[in-house]
Amino acid sequence: MRTVGVAKAELGRRLDRAPSWVSRRLALVEALPEAAQESVRVGKVSVQVATKILVPLARANVDDCEVQTRPTSAVERGMVAGLV
Repeated sequence: MRTVGVAKAELGRRLDRAPSWVSRRLALVEALPEAAQESVRVGKVSVQVATKILVPLARANVDDCEVQTRPTSAVERGMVAGLV
């Protein structure tokens, strides 16, 4: 991810959000593997669950995080791949 040298507090001010909100959102793209990010994008995993559970899990063990967000059925695999 490209950094632009803007402090989290400044980003928060520009977005009318708290710096902690900015940190949590940045963690979604910095810590989560692509499969987990896609699960959040398609709505399979809520932002709150990803922030509170998956980000700490990914920081501790990215492989375990990928297993938790891996599609488990043919329908889910199609949804994640954008086929459904």
